[in-house]
Amino acid sequence: MRGPGVRFLSPACLWPLTFLKIRRSLMKKLLIAVCAVILTAGSVWADEVSQRKTAEELLVVMDVKGNVDRMLNDVVEMHEAQFDASGPDADPKLKEAFITELRNALSWEGVKEDYVKIYIAVFTEEEIRALINFYQSPIGQKLVSKQPELMEKSMELSQKRFMEIMPRLMSLMQEAMPEPEGVMPEGAMPATK
Repeated sequence: MRGPGVRFLSPACLWPLTFLKIRRSLMKKLLIAVCAVILTAGSVWADEVSQRKTAEELLVVMDVKGNVDRMLNDVVEMHEAQFDASGPDADPKLKEAFITELRNALSWEGVKEDYVKIYIAVFTEEEIRALINFYQSPIGQKLVSKQPELMEKSMELSQKRFMEIMPRLMSLMQEAMPEPEGVMPEGAMPATK
């Protein structure tokens, strides 16, 4: 017998209470998990912001903007010369539109975000900081100042090598091209009936 005021509860009567306890326990666990995800995401976001700022600092120290600006000016000059060489029939509006499009697409403002993404994808924040330290050193600054000259000489070398192999490439292309139908090979005699 049970004491006064205590009623016997069958297991069937207890299931709603058990369900509520389980539900409350699951809700607590879910709330803890959501908080952990939010805190982790905030930390990851802060790390990404820090790495982005570090990458931007590296690009400044390396004078990437200056290199991009020089390259853009070279490309614009080359295309302006091509337009000018095409003769008096060249449409000045087309030339201006073409140059404007080049400047918009290849300007530092147009490519900066791409450079930041590349450096973030390739290097860790620690590596970027080490690169900043290097590029801030006297030898690093020497490399930055000589970079345009190195690029120019590299381009000259590439162009020279390309011109050296151009005849061989043309020969290979001609060998690979099929003979057009109806054209007799050189030195062949027409068939007689």
